[in-house]
Amino acid sequence: MPEELFRRGGYMELTIDGTTYECTGAFNSRISGDKRESLNGPASTHGYKTSFMPGMVTGAIRDNKRIPIRKIIDMTDGTVVIALANGKRHLHEHAYYTGDRDLESEEGKITFACESLSSEEIS
Repeated sequence: MPEELFRRGGYMELTIDGTTYECTGAFNSRISGDKRESLNGPASTHGYKTSFMPGMVTGAIRDNKRIPIRKIIDMTDGTVVIALANGKRHLHEHAYYTGDRDLESEEGKITFACESLSSEEIS
């Protein structure tokens, strides 16, 4: 059977505004949409309310001489694409950087975090 039917992890690609970066460790991606919260009374749940939850991407990228750190942390209307090992891709549009500006020197990792106004699974 083809390997892609069973592969679930071990590969991740992060592309910001057309530039692909080397990723390290685990990334998290959240698709934007409504978040439901229960409305509870003293004896039962009365229903729920919804509020918008923006898309989100968090993780770490590997620093090198070609990475424009300032450009990444100044991002206010970017496009971020996550490509996963299982073939799925998440598209985050109108993304803005929300993370700390931490650079870890031992392994050259940059903490990455952004939220987006619109995101979806595209494949």
